[in-house]
Amino acid sequence: MSVIGSIVERENPNIDITCSVSDPGYPQATFKWSKDNQDQSGGEDGSITIRQGAATVSKHDGIRTCIPSNSEGDGLGADISVVVNAKAHLSQSLPRTLTVVADPKDSFNVTCGFISKPSVTISWTYNNNNILPDGVITQPITTTSSGKMSTVTQKLLWNPNSDISSRRSVGGVYLCKGTVDLGQGRLDTKQSDQMILKVEYAPYQIEFNKSDTVIAVADLDRLIIACAATCRPSCSYKWVKTGGYVVENSNILDLNPVQKLDDGSFVCVAWNKHNEQGLKKDLKLTVNFIPEITSFQPQSDDIIQGSTLNITCEVSSRPNSNITLTNINTSDTIVSVSDTQQALYTFNKIHVLDSGVYQCSATNGIRSMTTVTQQMTLYIKGGYSLCETTPTNIGLPLHVNMTISICLTANPFTQLTDSNWRFKSSESDYMINGLPNGVLTSVKDTNHPFKKYVMLMITKILESHYGTYTLQVNNRFNVQQLTHVVSLLPEGPPVTPRDIKIIYITAVSIYLEWTAGFDGGPDQTFWLNVFDRETSDWFIVPNIPDTTKGQGGLFEYKLTTKQDLLPDHKYIIHVGAINSISNVTGSSVMAQIKPLPQFQGSKPYISYIDDKAEITWPITNLDSVTNILIDVCVSDDNVCQSTINITSPEIQPYIILLPEGDTNGYRLIFTLYDRQDTVLETAASGPPVTPRDIKIIYITAVAAAFLKHLLPYVTPRVVGTVKNALDSDRRDLVG
Repeated sequence: MSVIGSIVERENPNIDITCSVSDPGYPQATFKWSKDNQDQSGGEDGSITIRQGAATVSKHDGIRTCIPSNSEGDGLGADISVVVNAKAHLSQSLPRTLTVVADPKDSFNVTCGFISKPSVTISWTYNNNNILPDGVITQPITTTSSGKMSTVTQKLLWNPNSDISSRRSVGGVYLCKGTVDLGQGRLDTKQSDQMILKVEYAPYQIEFNKSDTVIAVADLDRLIIACAATCRPSCSYKWVKTGGYVVENSNILDLNPVQKLDDGSFVCVAWNKHNEQGLKKDLKLTVNFIPEITSFQPQSDDIIQGSTLNITCEVSSRPNSNITLTNINTSDTIVSVSDTQQALYTFNKIHVLDSGVYQCSATNGIRSMTTVTQQMTLYIKGGYSLCETTPTNIGLPLHVNMTISICLTANPFTQLTDSNWRFKSSESDYMINGLPNGVLTSVKDTNHPFKKYVMLMITKILESHYGTYTLQVNNRFNVQQLTHVVSLLPEGPPVTPRDIKIIYITAVSIYLEWTAGFDGGPDQTFWLNVFDRETSDWFIVPNIPDTTKGQGGLFEYKLTTKQDLLPDHKYIIHVGAINSISNVTGSSVMAQIKPLPQFQGSKPYISYIDDKAEITWPITNLDSVTNILIDVCVSDDNVCQSTINITSPEIQPYIILLPEGDTNGYRLIFTLYDRQDTVLETAASGPPVTPRDIKIIYITAVAAAFLKHLLPYVTPRVVGTVKNALDSDRRDLVG
């Protein structure tokens, strides 16, 4: 028999124990009781009643003995076991709050205990979950007995294998429960007070509110950076600049405005009582700023014409700048460079006309493409020189007006008068100072301070005006005075061209050169008289424009087969000149056209082997070929993929590598040249190129990826092992 003690639920009924004997004896027996061999009062009629809810372990738990007795003596007694169980009581509860440090050197433990009969089973909860975090463990339970009651205790402490990271996360609400089996399917659970475990730790894991630790910002902008560390108790913060001085005593770095001096490293320091040295994290700040022109050189007036001069513009900026140097007077850009800190322009032989205002402009995209500029003035000193071509021979009839402009540059200019002229008449052999009657000069200024025109003017030319006009000028920078001679002549026939000669001959052209003469005044043209010695035919090439502007000089002309020349024929060529007054015949030369080259069989011989073409060109008159161009084209769309220049056509055969192409094959276009003249063109077609270099890229369980352009009639052979697995880096789904 078991009896539940007084802390059991009240619905339990009374417990009645009755003792009886089969022979009550005489006189009739009465009963007496003992518990655990100690006399105890009880009903003489043999009955004991344990009232509902009144059972206790100390009073009622144990073995009761009922003994019948009369005046004749005691009868044989009988035993009955009464078991009284006790509900659990807290013997040791958890503290309401506990603060610990997540440090390997720190330790803590708390004990939870219950007293009951029988012993309780202890369980723990963490934040209402039945699973404790990894950072803590429980020790085995300890059970002690006091009388018939059992006290069970269990400790909660750090997991010795846990690190700081796992210990930081164990803070929360803990609860200890004790459960006792009271019998008859009844369980009784008692729980401890809730314990709030607070875990403190040194700062770790500093983060910025910007994703990067390297930040670029423009100067004069505002920059706000916040740093935050994970720590308990809360951290204190400061920002330290390179060099060790504190710029902020908070976790907010507020630079308003950002300045160029802020460029460099800032350190956020977070600390609390568990790490007073602090945890640090660097922030690299790159301050971008608009360009500043630090030097624009030279700043000098002592620059002499003809010298070498460097103009340099140096810029300080971040990022680098795009720099432009401009001549303000002409609006010409002389230098434009990108992504740099310096622009350089070199005048190899500077001229007085290079004088003027120059501007350096720099921009780097900061502040909405702000452009900074700086100007300087170059002042070039130099002697007199001609700045434009002026005719040296002029042919004009009598009684017409004449104006000649002679362009001069100098710095400084001297006073120009008629005394700067010398005149030699066609009627006398001596020079006179000044100008003859009826001839005037004037000076015309231009927009450039160091450029002027000297105007020589005659109204109604007379015989006495024909002759040579010599202008002589100088300043202190002329090593010798500048002398320019203009001859005024009566207009007449052109001067006979002379010294015609052959530059070179091809199979289709004759390249000629001769010395042209003065045009006599009216515009002249040249003509060629070409005589074929083989056929005794002749033809004229008229109206060849004079590119010397009538002043004479070396003249080149190309005579081609389109002008009735025949290959391998000999020609006698006369050159002449004509103007509105007369026609003159000059010298002659004899030339023989080269024979045209020809392919034997009309085309080159081509052998295609796999991806190569072996070419042989049996050409007659190979001496008429200086080089051969081969264009390699795809037949499908006639797009040429490459061009090969063969500069030694006498070396044969020639092998070229054909790239893998379309199924219709290739077309090879041959162009034969004699110098710059095309002397022959032809084309040849070839078959498709056999695919080559087949190899395995990779293999999956369902496919192998090979090189492209495998033709249906080509059966390449490859060997590989198929993998019966799924490779997540490939494109095939297996299974």
